[in-house]
Amino acid sequence: MTASRRRPNISDHRVKTSKQFDAAADNYITAAVTGFDPADAAAAWGNVFAAQLTDSEIADVVRFSHTPFGGKVLKASVAASSQWNSEFRKVCSRINEEAYNRLLADVKPIFDEIAEHRRQLEEHRTE
Repeated sequence: MTASRRRPNISDHRVKTSKQFDAAADNYITAAVTGFDPADAAAAWGNVFAAQLTDSEIADVVRFSHTPFGGKVLKASVAASSQWNSEFRKVCSRINEEAYNRLLADVKPIFDEIAEHRRQLEEHRTE
């Protein structure tokens, strides 16, 4: 072994890559977690809507929904809600995909460095 070559230190390397991986995981979680659940949003909307009406007014809404025009409005509202939910899921999926791709990009150099470090350790063992 030459004096200019330092023996690779696995402990130092583990600490460094562990910190890098933790940072990459934190970035992914931050990017992927929106904190918004569509089911919770729908329930909250229903609660807010109902809170704006008296029991009598809610009964009026129910009666209205049984009229031809009321039925049409209700169907249109359900369709719009369904389309919004579909669009919202697409947005969430895109956000998660972008976050996942970023995670992969963040961890690839870490894994590459680990592989190189292992190669160097193996090379050192065979000297």
